[in-house]
Amino acid sequence: MFQKGKTKLCLYGLGSIRDERLHRMFLDGKVSMLRPRENCDEWFNVMVLHQNRAKHGAKNYIPEQFLDNFLDLIVWGHEHECRIDQEWNGEQAFYVTQPGSSVATSLCHGEAVSKHVGILQVRGKEFQINKIPLQTVRQFYIKDVDLEDISLNLNEPDSCEKVMDYCRELVDQFLQKAEEEHTGNSKQPTQPLIRLRVFYPSNFDTFSVQRFGHSYVSKVANSKDIILFSRKKAERAKAAEIDSDMLKTILKQEGFDKKRVEDLVKKYFEQTDENKRLLVLSEVGVSFAVQEYVEKEVKEAIVSLVEHQAKKTETYLKQNVEDSSVIDEELLKFREERRKNSEKESSEFQSVIKSTGSRTQHNSSDIDDDLMNDETVEIPVPKTRGRGRGRGSRGGRGASTSTRANTSTKRNTRTAAPKADVQENGGKRRRTTASSRNASRQTDLSSYFHNGTNDCMNISDDDSDEQESKRRKTASKRTAGR
Repeated sequence: MFQKGKTKLCLYGLGSIRDERLHRMFLDGKVSMLRPRENCDEWFNVMVLHQNRAKHGAKNYIPEQFLDNFLDLIVWGHEHECRIDQEWNGEQAFYVTQPGSSVATSLCHGEAVSKHVGILQVRGKEFQINKIPLQTVRQFYIKDVDLEDISLNLNEPDSCEKVMDYCRELVDQFLQKAEEEHTGNSKQPTQPLIRLRVFYPSNFDTFSVQRFGHSYVSKVANSKDIILFSRKKAERAKAAEIDSDMLKTILKQEGFDKKRVEDLVKKYFEQTDENKRLLVLSEVGVSFAVQEYVEKEVKEAIVSLVEHQAKKTETYLKQNVEDSSVIDEELLKFREERRKNSEKESSEFQSVIKSTGSRTQHNSSDIDDDLMNDETVEIPVPKTRGRGRGRGSRGGRGASTSTRANTSTKRNTRTAAPKADVQENGGKRRRTTASSRNASRQTDLSSYFHNGTNDCMNISDDDSDEQESKRRKTASKRTAGR
């Protein structure tokens, strides 16, 4: 908090936090801002923020609407595009300024804007930003070129050379512009950055970008990658986005907080625009699937809905459509038929959910009973001769130990465990079960035993008798020395 004369400035700051986390904190109401206790309306409130402003995903940015409306000015950092002129947010009633980066850090359109810094002047509740252009920034120019929009026949044999000549003309124009717009400051580089993003169709063979840049080595800073080729993708119909205004209107309706989620889904699709309504899926099915998922925790409900109605729609189109140009009309017609028969649609999907649940339960109960029992198998540890080479305490020569390998799995509560058999094995009683007998196919314990005795094979030592004799002599000498 600062005060100079009659001007009072309250400065808020928020360092960089992972956008998804901060987005969630704002939604949960875990971000609060303190204000002066006395005469809070006399303060000019500035907030400095370092987060994504542009929408990169559902939660990978911070909407301006999340910020408190008592703020007067937002200084938005992190974004690289220079938008230093204050922008008015009518909904939140504050201004936003985005200074941007001082140099071009990537070759994109946002970096091609002239770079500025600003001086903020505040008097009372009024402010002014005096922007100052930077004099020593390397110039940057970028342009997108669609080869299908230029007057060139790409099917001609020399089309590649013509495209190269066209790109050279554009680069020369940028060089001329850079020379005219140079500030004259001795610290400003004379070689600009130039990027041509060339979108080409599948029937065009590109040329060498490095060879194209050879003639601009001393003129362009990024002569090796002036051109960036991108294959032009087939145009796709823009996916309908959620009508957030309609959703907010529904949520603010009186008494709607007492309704359920499936009612929200149904009401939204009934009131939204025609181009944002469902075609393949039905409102009844979606509402029912949401209800099953939320209230009964049927995790397969939504997946089953999509699979069932997609298959049903595909069958309908195969039976009723011969010309692909009328698919959209038939989808609308099929949607109206399903809407009229909503009760039939609901009962049909109930049977789908029921069959999905029974199939899931059957699969879970179809586990091998042998793997559902506890079993205990005795595995003697091999004898070691001479000094042990492992970690831990050393036993006497010829000493043998045994460990119990416990292999535990879930106990099948529906079926009783198979009766255990007790077998004699060299004077030692060994407990076996059906599952342990089956497991013997994978772990053959017979390889550990000699003629039914408890002596174990030393499977880790392949020493010859001569080596064993040398070890015994060494051990004797050490004992005598002690």
